[in-house]
Amino acid sequence: MYPTIASSTIFADLVFQPLRAVVSIVLRRRGYGYFGGRMATGVNGKAVFRVPRKKGTGCFRTTVARVTALGYVTWHGATPANRLCP
Repeated sequence: MYPTIASSTIFADLVFQPLRAVVSIVLRRRGYGYFGGRMATGVNGKAVFRVPRKKGTGCFRTTVARVTALGYVTWHGATPANRLCP
């Protein structure tokens, strides 16, 4: 049995207040799509995607594909650097 991969995202506005949003992510392993999902953040601005890990090796990277939030027109489109090599 392999452990679960947890990919979390936290969203805040320009003054660092938690932001309620709907986020879509792509989780990649060795550059290939491994999981894609969509979720609403909690009141703390956080969304946690739990993904069962399959057999095999390789590092994981999460890319935020889309974010929508009521009252906000645009998102800059950048995902912070991240990497998990279990």
